[in-house]
Amino acid sequence: MNNITIHPVILLGGSGTRLWPLSRSNYPKQFTVFSGEYSLFQETLLRLQTLPNVGRIYLMVSRHNYFICLDQLQALTIDNIELIVEPVARSTAPAITIAATHIQQTQDETHFMLVLPSDHHIKDAQKFNQTVIAAIDSAKNQLILFGIKPNSPAINYGYIEAAGDQLPASVKQFIEKPPIAHATELIKNKNMYWNSGMFCFSVKTFLQEMQRHQPDIIKLATLTLQNVIQQGNTFYADKKIFEKMPDISIDHALMEKTDRAWVYELQSDWSDLGDWKAIYDHAQKDECGNVAIGNVLSLSTTNAYLHSSKQLLTTIGLDNIIAVATKDSVLIANKDRAQDVKTLVELLKTSSYAERVKDDLKVYRPWGSYERLIHTPQFQVKHMIIKPGAKLSLQLHHRRSEHWVVVDGIADVVCGKSTFQMQANESTYIPKHTQHRLSNTQSMPLHLIEVQVGNYLGEDDIERFDDVYGQIDTLVDVH
Repeated sequence: MNNITIHPVILLGGSGTRLWPLSRSNYPKQFTVFSGEYSLFQETLLRLQTLPNVGRIYLMVSRHNYFICLDQLQALTIDNIELIVEPVARSTAPAITIAATHIQQTQDETHFMLVLPSDHHIKDAQKFNQTVIAAIDSAKNQLILFGIKPNSPAINYGYIEAAGDQLPASVKQFIEKPPIAHATELIKNKNMYWNSGMFCFSVKTFLQEMQRHQPDIIKLATLTLQNVIQQGNTFYADKKIFEKMPDISIDHALMEKTDRAWVYELQSDWSDLGDWKAIYDHAQKDECGNVAIGNVLSLSTTNAYLHSSKQLLTTIGLDNIIAVATKDSVLIANKDRAQDVKTLVELLKTSSYAERVKDDLKVYRPWGSYERLIHTPQFQVKHMIIKPGAKLSLQLHHRRSEHWVVVDGIADVVCGKSTFQMQANESTYIPKHTQHRLSNTQSMPLHLIEVQVGNYLGEDDIERFDDVYGQIDTLVDVH
């Protein structure tokens, strides 16, 4: 272990639909703070700080989540990070292969990869790290899968059967997420483990096995990196090449085919926090068995999970419920029906409220963020926060005008041929077809209210003339 460098590869995909309305497809659960100070993604990064011999940390992030990721990274003092932005959604096999190929090209193929989802909850970081070290010491030329000893017949996890009862052992078979009756039988087998979705292996061994079983993915990964666009520590994958990647998991692409897959039991606590009941089970309760987060007041309520982001949430005389309130939606459910939230989300997708499955009211951009306060077909109102030193592109709109009101900070404004500053309680009007730009040259965030009026208010009604984010503007919407 002394001479082995470990490169964690963190996967930031997934939508967390069972945790709606707090988790949305454009704001998935790994970025959500369910308790404490940090999100699941931030906790994953912090857990690695006590792992010895850590090299570069690679974040595989979708273009939709990239700006959220950057925002949450700012709260942590971790600088050995590279981000690889995936332009379209694909499963884990393409992401892991691109990361491995990148490490091979820029680091050393004898180094190890520790592949981790970004949305798992592990309290005991010391035991987790001890398990990783022990697994690497015994890995040799194997592909290690971390298994979890089942304590219930869970239907949300895949299962791995080990070939023997002394671990590590080779994989005998993989079992997809089973129905409850099958899961009940599976856990009677002492060689059966939940599939955690966490892996470790040397870069060389992984790429050899991928070349053997999935040469097309290896070829596309190499082409993707040859055409990558780099900006600082961020690498933007080529969309035309990346979208040719098959949408396939690493289990189906490789682990079920290779003869080098081995199971190693994770020795620490673990949960993927897959639904609201799991969130409740792993949170600290009060004397009434309640978990209360945010603006919550309860009376004669027991064994409940109560969470409100902004508005006041109150309950009287209830037991065994989930109540989650966000700015635009409220979920109330029996805790025993937590799994059915996914079914509810599917119903929402076909209703007039479909946008509430996808979008959070707050949208992240490289210059800061904006939050929709009012949205109608004819006008909308946004609260914009521009980071210190940030600026929007020089742009114009063809189908809407804008009114800007500064509420805190100082704005540097370009409007047509005029250049001026605005302070708190000052405003300006941006007509249609007029070039304009907003900048914050101060050391504090700029808060501004933007009122858009027009017959079309889509984010694609924009023509850019200059952008400080360069070519990346063609890959992701930077406003």
